Amino acid sequence: EESYEGKAGDNLVLTIDIDFQKEIEQIATDFLNSNVDSYNDRVYIVASDPNTGEILGMTGKQRSTSNEIVDDALGVINASYGMGSAIKGAMVLTGYMSGVISTDNNVIVDEPLQFPGSKLKKSVFNPNVGSQVAINDIEALARSSNIYMVKLAMMMGGQVNYESGDTLNISADLIDELRSYFAQFGLGVKTGIDLPNEGSGLVGFDQTAVNVVDQAFGQYDLYTTLQLSQYINTIANGGTRYAPQLVSEIRSTDANGALGALETTLETKVMNLVDVDAQAMERVQQGFYQVTHSANGTAYSTFGKDPNDVAAKTGTAEAIYGGTNDNLKGESVFNSTFVGYAPFDNPEITVTVVVPYLSTDTGRATPIAKKVFDAYFNTGDYAIK
Repeated sequence: EESYEGKAGDNLVLTIDIDFQKEIEQIATDFLNSNVDSYNDRVYIVASDPNTGEILGMTGKQRSTSNEIVDDALGVINASYGMGSAIKGAMVLTGYMSGVISTDNNVIVDEPLQFPGSKLKKSVFNPNVGSQVAINDIEALARSSNIYMVKLAMMMGGQVNYESGDTLNISADLIDELRSYFAQFGLGVKTGIDLPNEGSGLVGFDQTAVNVVDQAFGQYDLYTTLQLSQYINTIANGGTRYAPQLVSEIRSTDANGALGALETTLETKVMNLVDVDAQAMERVQQGFYQVTHSANGTAYSTFGKDPNDVAAKTGTAEAIYGGTNDNLKGESVFNSTFVGYAPFDNPEITVTVVVPYLSTDTGRATPIAKKVFDAYFNTGDYAIK
């Protein structure tokens, strides 16, 4: 009995450029095959349009226990990692939104801090106890100052002055305030992607004052690669958090089995607007620009002479191994991360790279990101000849 007449199915037209998608999958596979780090077994990459949230390419690759490179694209949306300094743009803007710094009052002294019962807090560029370097917000991002972020959190908690050996005198509940600000950028909340079963990251449960300051420079809560991508999109476009989008339109199937008439156009979805002054956002963007264009910038060696005019933030997070090698379970490792966009003045692409479980704190994510930018813009090794 015929209940209704059958018809050809509709077609989902994706936002992904299939040729570019193949390129970034090859970049990820080549990285794992290079075996540059014996601990590492996975890598995640997202390329996105910051002006719409449309995903231009997305991949996750993992080395299996049988030593094969297998797909782990779902890891982009549901596997969570410590992202380290890559999230510092959100913390600087949190400082502005909370009112502890302003565009004409944002200089803080970077100096190693020793709180009772805690490891020494320090920045890589200024590790020696007693050394003091006054820096503003732009320099803090370019040089990746941990202490600038720590002191922002302390100031938010009411602890403005610090002497060596002082107790950290802020409320552990401040971490929830930081999380609420970070959520405006997509960190720690679902991004709204048009896929099911998205993860929302992992929240640390041991709330102490020390964990508050660790949160300030990306060393406590864990985030997904997609959340990190939404965060850099939001900064690149000036403060609009768009939902990531994989489907651009729905079309019918014509009589010949090819794409038919347009049935539905999927509109961009705005999740929220970041409640921050435009000048503050521009300063953070300038900080990201100096990461790649200043001699002191953490990605200057890779992007200083790059033709694509990339702005970026690098990150390294201390972590615990959770990969496929049972013999390494529980070992201390590092995650390497990168977020960036180009061109700086008129962004059309963001690139997010997460390389978990490294035996050393080498910035493995940055050269991967350069290859992705080159593949998109047909520059470097991908220049059309």
